[in-house]
Amino acid sequence: MARTSLSEIEQRNNRTLEYMHNHSSVTVEELAQYLQVSTVTVRRDLNYLLNEKMVLRTSAGHYALNEDPSFDVALFQRYSAHHLEKTAIARAALDLIPSGSVIGLDSSTTVLELGKLLSQKEHLTVVTNNLFIPAYLCQHPSLKLFLAGGSVYLAQNSTEGADTCRSISCFHYDIVFISANAFDFEHGLSNLDFESVDSKVAFLNHTDRCVVMVDSSKIGKHAGRMFLPTSKIDVVVTDNGVTEDQITQFQQQGITLIVAR
Repeated sequence: MARTSLSEIEQRNNRTLEYMHNHSSVTVEELAQYLQVSTVTVRRDLNYLLNEKMVLRTSAGHYALNEDPSFDVALFQRYSAHHLEKTAIARAALDLIPSGSVIGLDSSTTVLELGKLLSQKEHLTVVTNNLFIPAYLCQHPSLKLFLAGGSVYLAQNSTEGADTCRSISCFHYDIVFISANAFDFEHGLSNLDFESVDSKVAFLNHTDRCVVMVDSSKIGKHAGRMFLPTSKIDVVVTDNGVTEDQITQFQQQGITLIVAR
């Protein structure tokens, strides 16, 4: 019997969360019909999402998203937001990587999409603190893969903390790929999740080139802790939702803009 891949499970979980986002309450049978899978598979997926506190059992046989404002946004909810844009951005960013490069990848879901594509490249050295990226790349012998050690931070599915930053700082990078919650033309990148900022800065302190990957919904906004001014950004890769006014502002800032199609 064929084994279900991690990618298929991820995609199914994201489709489940997207469907639940648009419906106040759903049943196992309803999800099985929507996903075209068995009710056994749906129950297994829901058990995982319940354990991760991404969904709630609202009544007998009914489920809903956990929308408690105190709940830290889990990976699959972040992953499902603007997923098509993120995959387009990743494909465009892939073209920026020459063979033989040493690259750093942060723990963001946008950069995760790039990580999934790196098997198309050869002779790369890849350093990341994203716990999912090694699962996609560990079977490719032409890639040297390093997972930065440290404390496991489940909310971001990453390693974080002082040990992680020291591991990241052991390398010098040709290119680092970074994302964040917001990009502001006055202040640069900012993030709501303070725990992950230090690891991003560790990457940025040891690179020749910084590539920012953000979907257009994040442009013109700020969030929490600022950590990367626009003067330190070499390239921004975004989707075609970017406005003409924003394109002009990128040009005025001297930042190379790549619009993924």
